[in-house]
Amino acid sequence: MRLILLSGAVVCALVSAAAAQTTGSGDTTSLQGGRPQYNINTLGDLMRICQTTRNDPNYAAAMGLCGGYVSGVLDYHLVDTGWSGNRRARRVCLPAEHPTRFEAMQSLVSWDQSHQQYDNQPAADGVMRYFMQAYPCQAPRSAGRSTKPHG
Repeated sequence: MRLILLSGAVVCALVSAAAAQTTGSGDTTSLQGGRPQYNINTLGDLMRICQTTRNDPNYAAAMGLCGGYVSGVLDYHLVDTGWSGNRRARRVCLPAEHPTRFEAMQSLVSWDQSHQQYDNQPAADGVMRYFMQAYPCQAPRSAGRSTKPHG
């Protein structure tokens, strides 16, 4: 539940920032203003935003919304497991050289192309699935290896 609330707060902040952005003509554009295609409910909704093309007038705002949402989901998980002192519950472990926000967005979009069965699930769930598969905390156990300690 906290994940959904934090994600919602991140999205609201980004949408507010996008609404304040002006175009070259001096018009104020709004990512949400009459555009339900920018609502994020499912992973598929998020993927449509993250795949906005450079020639779209809302490209910068869409990339900010996508990157902010993805970062917010990951940051919430990392902070929540760190603050609770329960780092063992951490399900995502980034490498020492963290991917950039843009690299993570591109990788998420690529991952989604072969995992579209999750596109109707909540966006935050899909983002976490991606991060858990891309950056697992424990090396996968081989099928032939015993999980019990010897001795």
